[in-house]
Amino acid sequence: MGLFNGVAKKVFESIRLKKRVFDPEKVSIEDVQLPKIISDLGDKLVSNMIKEEISAYRSLGYKDKSLGALEVNTYHSFQIGVILKYLQLDHDLFIPNKNEIFPSFVKDYTFESLQVKVFDIIDLYDKIAPKDPSKQNLIDHIKWSPLDATYLLYYLTVYKEKNEI
Repeated sequence: MGLFNGVAKKVFESIRLKKRVFDPEKVSIEDVQLPKIISDLGDKLVSNMIKEEISAYRSLGYKDKSLGALEVNTYHSFQIGVILKYLQLDHDLFIPNKNEIFPSFVKDYTFESLQVKVFDIIDLYDKIAPKDPSKQNLIDHIKWSPLDATYLLYYLTVYKEKNEI
């Protein structure tokens, strides 16, 4: 019995060590289990969806909205999941006119502060988003704000240039 307890202890310790503790330096976008309907989307489709998302974000005028207006949950888990899928694909998101799209406060964040915000969203998505629902269930899961989308979309436009330094 003592031997079994020792073996079991080693197994549980190795499992515990493999589980990452939340830390922007350690958490990876690959750690997020996206719903199957999103993880199965093709690269080109995801890229087109991100372009549409940027266009909608711009047309809704989030650049000039108050912080309070940006905190109202109007985004659903399908939209945020697609943005996270794009981040997993590790594509560049080049937007030449970032200043015309994003609120000025987000541009004042240090890269490290922005990264913490993004990884908070990634961690929360992994915890609360339905994992294998239909697309409609993800659309009905409105738990995200334009502020969440701001952090993610802006991060997509700057993280590559920051990682090349």
